[in-house]
Amino acid sequence: MPLIYDENPKRMSAGGFNPAKCNATKCFLSHFDNSLYLTFMLQHGTRLERRQASNELVICERKQQYWARQPNFDSQSAEREIQKSKRRWL
Repeated sequence: MPLIYDENPKRMSAGGFNPAKCNATKCFLSHFDNSLYLTFMLQHGTRLERRQASNELVICERKQQYWARQPNFDSQSAEREIQKSKRRWL
């Protein structure tokens, strides 16, 4: 049972996704928030939840890296929002 990310997602049809039309910073921050939740579950969840969170963190980190590489990613804006998110969770 996935906490956030399904490890076997259905593939999209070719040509149905254009990352340039997405707000890369917003997408990155969404995955960053997910990473904070998964880290919490890794520390406080049941054994099954901890194992699932560990697996999903790998997916989450890969998605963050993807969005951070996009040309329309704003690292300064992302850093400000990361600090706000960390204050909420930590």
